[in-house]
Amino acid sequence: LKQITGYAGEARYGSAKAGDILRIYLDASKAKRELGWEPTVSLNRGLMETVEFVRQARAK
Repeated sequence: LKQITGYAGEARYGSAKAGDILRIYLDASKAKRELGWEPTVSLNRGLMETVEFVRQARAK
């Protein structure tokens, strides 16, 4: 996201709070196996499109 947005700052990590989700692992293999679904947009492309959408929405 830093590359896509041009953000030059550093990430700051604080202590986890009660109830925080510490890790998330995404895997579309079950959707592919059971539904025949495959993504049509790469993660990088999807992030770029999302950032552009947010930028345009904020400009309005």
